[in-house]
Amino acid sequence: MKLYSGALSMFGAKCEMAVIEKGIDLEVEHVPFSLKDYYEPKPELTWEVNPKGQIPYLVDGDLRIYDSSLLFEFFEDVAPEPLLWPANPKDRARARLWELESDEIFFESVRMFMPMQRSALSEDEIAQHRQDIDRFYNKVEKTLASSQFITGSFSFADLAFYPAQFFAGVLGCGPGSKFSNISRWKNRMRGRASVDQVMGAMREYLVGHGFDVPD
Repeated sequence: MKLYSGALSMFGAKCEMAVIEKGIDLEVEHVPFSLKDYYEPKPELTWEVNPKGQIPYLVDGDLRIYDSSLLFEFFEDVAPEPLLWPANPKDRARARLWELESDEIFFESVRMFMPMQRSALSEDEIAQHRQDIDRFYNKVEKTLASSQFITGSFSFADLAFYPAQFFAGVLGCGPGSKFSNISRWKNRMRGRASVDQVMGAMREYLVGHGFDVPD
C-alpha cells in the first residue's frame, strides 16, 4: 500500500497524519515538487489514478483511489481503531460536515491569498474573503469554548482543519492570538506525534525556502 502526497500538499498532509494516527503500515511517496514549477510535470501515474491530476492518492494492489475525504473513509475501514469518526451517527455526521467545510469553504477563501489568485482580485474581494475566513474562525472558536477538540473527541475534523489554518497563517490570514481557544487547540494538536512529524517537516521546508511561518 502506498500513499502519494506532496511536500506542500495540505490535503496530503491531513492523510499522512491520519496514517500515523491509525498506525497503518504503508509507504508514503512525495510526488516531485518545486516552488517554481509546483508539481509539474506530474508523473503519469497521477493522471492514471486521478483524472483531476491532483494528489493525494493511494495505490493498494488493484485499488487506486483519490480525494483526501475518501481516503479518510478508507483508512477508517482498514484500521477501525483508534476511531477517528465519532461512533454516534449524529456526531459522526457533524464531524464529516466540519471536514467538508474546512476543505471546501474555509480553504477556498484561504487559497485566494496565494500570490497568483490574490493579484487577480480587487481589494473589496480580498476583504470579503478575509471576512469569510474570520467567520469560520469564530465558528471554530465558539465550538472549542466547551471542547478540547472540534467535535468533542479528537477526529478527522481536527486533522483537516489543522493544515488548512496552517496554510492560512503562511499566507497572512491565520487565526492569530485573538482566537484564544483556537490557540490552545493548536498547542494540543502540536503535541501529537502525527502533527509534529508531518507539519514539522512542512514547516522546515517552508522556512528553508525563506518563508515566514508563524506559530
